[in-house]
Amino acid sequence: SLLATTDQMSLEAAISWIAEHQEDADIDAPIQFIDLAKQRKELTTEEKQAKVAELKRRIDEKKAQRAAQAKKDDVAREIARRNMGKDMASAREEYDAIQTRLVREKQAREKAEAKRERERLLKQIELDKAERRARKLAAATSLDAPERVSTTDVAAPSPGKPTATPEMQMQTSIDRLSQYRVGNDGLTALKTLLVYVTNVLDKPTELDKYGKINSANPAFKKRVGSFIGGLSFLRAIGFEKDQDGDLFVLHEPNEPRLRDAKLRLQKAIDAFPQ
Repeated sequence: SLLATTDQMSLEAAISWIAEHQEDADIDAPIQFIDLAKQRKELTTEEKQAKVAELKRRIDEKKAQRAAQAKKDDVAREIARRNMGKDMASAREEYDAIQTRLVREKQAREKAEAKRERERLLKQIELDKAERRARKLAAATSLDAPERVSTTDVAAPSPGKPTATPEMQMQTSIDRLSQYRVGNDGLTALKTLLVYVTNVLDKPTELDKYGKINSANPAFKKRVGSFIGGLSFLRAIGFEKDQDGDLFVLHEPNEPRLRDAKLRLQKAIDAFPQ
């Protein structure tokens, strides 16, 4: 009731009012209620229009504030997006630069290794040539002597020097072929010889087909004939050169020797650096 008499003031204001007026003579007089609705002044048309205009102004002001804030938020998001894009582009450029550097370093290493291997092979070839020349001058039997040297031009081996066995000749030839590592040429030669040996072992009744090798064949030259150790291996397992042509012929297969040759070839292939 007191709140009603204090024009709807707060509770604290009402308590303060009681404290200030408790000595008043009419403090205990009956409370007279005032109908505030009757006292409320009726608004004129102009006042109503003014209030509507004020409300509209406030609404427009709120809309403008929200639009301005939304624009600020959009700008902030766009700045963040661009910064993120720049960060991603920078990271991508750094990643690409690292990958390019690694590829170039790998290519440089491979190029240097290939150069060293070529130099080693050239040196080995020169050594082999010198060895063959020395043997020819000494009229000794050579594993890789020219194919058309007649028997009258080769002196008999000295009695004090042991003759190389077929097994020794096979292993020497395989070791020489294994030194051709550039382009895996040595591996190709070893695998080709393994095919020849396997065919003869698996089909001994078809020597007319598998017991003859045309040394003038371009594919044979590319795979076997052009490398030191290729022809000497064929001789070691029993192939003989046809004096009137380019054929290497296996007249009498030696099965134990062929099986030994197959094992040696397979072992060399497995050990070949990849």
